[in-house]
Amino acid sequence: KYGPKYFLLVAFLINTIACAFTPLAAEHLGSTGVIFCRLIQGLGQGFLYPSVHCMLGRWIPTEEIATMGNIISAGNIYAFTRLITLIYN
Repeated sequence: KYGPKYFLLVAFLINTIACAFTPLAAEHLGSTGVIFCRLIQGLGQGFLYPSVHCMLGRWIPTEEIATMGNIISAGNIYAFTRLITLIYN
């Protein structure tokens, strides 16, 4: 009844709302507010990877699924390492 696109939409909405409220929570609640917003973002992100991989399984031909999964994982690793180098340089 509910496809992965609805879970993906809800996960993005949860993450967007929690991200938007992070500065407000930090101002009024301090570090506790930031931790709470990050906790909500983590709960929302728990639906992202399964939804994306389910959609990949439906849209991409069977012989290309592993390649696309690797490209997505490599993109995440690259983004994280790039972020770390930007922070510490």
